[in-house]
Amino acid sequence: MTRISHQCMYLMIAVDLAMTIKQAKIAKNIDEIQAQAVELHKRFSTFIGQVQQHRLRHQSLEQELQCSGRFSAESVVAAGSAFCRAGRAKP
Repeated sequence: MTRISHQCMYLMIAVDLAMTIKQAKIAKNIDEIQAQAVELHKRFSTFIGQVQQHRLRHQSLEQELQCSGRFSAESVVAAGSAFCRAGRAKP
């Protein structure tokens, strides 16, 4: 082989090595992004579950108040406001 062909071969090896390193970095970034996406999905699912539990509790309480006939949402708010005005609780 001539000296020029050796230099071209070394250049090709260097370019190939650089591309391999770049692809390894991209793969690492993809793995990190995927791990973060899984964690975000897990947290979001937990949050949605908690919101649903609170919604069900609210609906259950609302039904109990409506069934009792003595309370309405307005009367509960009015009683809470009166309680706060009496100085027993801070709003």
